[in-house]
Amino acid sequence: MKKLFIVSIALSSFLFSDMIIYPAKGQSQDQQAKDVKECASWAQNQSGFDPANPPKVQQVTVQEQTHKADGTVLKGAAAGAIVGAAANGDVGGAALTGAGLGLAKRLVNRRRAERSAEERAQAQMASQQQNINALKDKYNRAKAACLEAKGYTIK
Repeated sequence: MKKLFIVSIALSSFLFSDMIIYPAKGQSQDQQAKDVKECASWAQNQSGFDPANPPKVQQVTVQEQTHKADGTVLKGAAAGAIVGAAANGDVGGAALTGAGLGLAKRLVNRRRAERSAEERAQAQMASQQQNINALKDKYNRAKAACLEAKGYTIK
């Protein structure tokens, strides 16, 4: 039973690495399983990557920003009132128009901020995936180097 467990560990490490391993010096299947296991362990120590338990890309959530009354609407109303008073004396109508424009500006700014946050979250997740891929690559190169040193041909 213990032998089957060792072979299954070696086989699972082999499957994760996508390597083709050829026993160039006529190594037996038992010897190859032992060597693959040893090299997988060594590669894990060298790279910090465990193919049986690879790190996951952490989902980055975009937090909804709480928007304080930033005064955009009030500024728009005030500007509209001033323009309306100067133009035709309709302060109320101009203030209402200015408030509407201020609200529209606020909504546009909010959407811009949300898009920017989404783009940052996507960039963070892509960066995490690149780091994981780099660790996996380092693991595979270390495992291949070890197996080549033990007389296997790796592709």
